[in-house]
Amino acid sequence: MSHAAEQTQPETGARITIHVNGQPVSLEGHRHTGIAIKQAAIAQGVKIEVGYILYEEIDHDRTKHIKDQEEVVVNDESRFLADEAVVTVHVNRHPVKLDGHRHNGLQIKQAAINQGVNIKLDFLLFEEFSDGHTKPVKDTETITVSNKSKFDAIPDDDHS
Repeated sequence: MSHAAEQTQPETGARITIHVNGQPVSLEGHRHTGIAIKQAAIAQGVKIEVGYILYEEIDHDRTKHIKDQEEVVVNDESRFLADEAVVTVHVNRHPVKLDGHRHNGLQIKQAAINQGVNIKLDFLLFEEFSDGHTKPVKDTETITVSNKSKFDAIPDDDHS
């Protein structure tokens, strides 16, 4: 396409740059489906797969799940996260499958119980790190998990 032809394109065909997993992705126009965003990102070298779950970053700590056929309006400020659809964490050394990477403590415990781990919802949850230290995860605290995430759930013995 010649330079002159590019200048006569309507604004709706303008090239914009969004970000997927922190990497720039160039798109033409402002309306795209979730699957089109993932396909463009893959074609431009972002290390994701079509089967990943796509989230639009709404603000600092909020995201919105974008379904494959859902159309979204994007601009140069648009940021997306694409995560594996299923993540396997370990709770008390038992594998627990979770949909996506963002969960709060209560959701992790509920998933573990539903998948046969012998714990209760009132147990305390601790995330284990590779260097040996642990960190408590509150029921309402949302954290990012991966296939390497490990947790201990123990009874709360503080009955004061």
